[in-house]
Amino acid sequence: VPSVEDFRQKSTFRYDPSLQMYHDAAYAAALRNQGDDSMPRTAPNYASLVVSDPVVLAFSVRARLSTRDLGFDPSECHEGILISETDHLAMRTQERGLYKTVRGKLAVKRRKRVYFEMYVIQAAVGGGVCVGLCTKELPVSCLCGTRPNSVGFSSSGNLVRTVDGKESWTEFGTKLLENAKRFTMGVLVSIGDPDRDDQESGGEKSGSGMESVDAKVKFYVDGVEAGSVDYVFVGSMDVFPTLSLFARNARVFSVFEAEGMMYSHMLNEPGEIEALDGTPIVKDEQAAREWRNSITDLEKLC
Repeated sequence: VPSVEDFRQKSTFRYDPSLQMYHDAAYAAALRNQGDDSMPRTAPNYASLVVSDPVVLAFSVRARLSTRDLGFDPSECHEGILISETDHLAMRTQERGLYKTVRGKLAVKRRKRVYFEMYVIQAAVGGGVCVGLCTKELPVSCLCGTRPNSVGFSSSGNLVRTVDGKESWTEFGTKLLENAKRFTMGVLVSIGDPDRDDQESGGEKSGSGMESVDAKVKFYVDGVEAGSVDYVFVGSMDVFPTLSLFARNARVFSVFEAEGMMYSHMLNEPGEIEALDGTPIVKDEQAAREWRNSITDLEKLC
């Protein structure tokens, strides 16, 4: 019978005590949560989920080929959200509580036209998701748009924002989201005027004496504009792509890389548009159509 020492000598992989160990708080929370036996809590369960859903599998493969520099930020994430697939998949794993939020890793650059997408798999009736923008002032236990310096577009068809300390819900693109279970939400944002040539920060003084900056935000559903809004961010803090989950079993893939976007070629905007990492978005209609059509074909199998 081979000894432990024999095994160690023949083993290809050696344990390195200098390697840093990571603790995934979100996954630990999922393991502790006993509210719903259908939630994926182990690697085999998650693997079963991926294999049973060809769309999830397609996005998972693409996510694993993408860079970790983009995607969701595990350090800016509610413990009830599991971040996986090289930080490109956010999945609600905790049933208690209502809103659970995560921010993206990269902030939106000022004085640029920036576009990003999120592919939503809303697997349950009731609840939903909200995609938008916020500073780090928004607690991850709150819905994007319900605190100052945050604005979001909810899958309920509402624009959610806070102005002068007052929370506002406005009907916004409801018809585009009726009975939608799988869809792409896009955000085109300019924080400050991208057409100004000077190198100033672009901030102005608000009534309180703090710096403020105007933002123009457009929201899209599957490439169709749902509406636009002008919003004022007060202060000089960075603004991040933001996702709030309040639907049971909701899963959302970040589509932040220019090459992986499905609807960027449909943007009818003057001037250069960039992805979050500063990569210019090339409107390659053929490539986008091929990727989108492959996802549409897979959706028919679900």
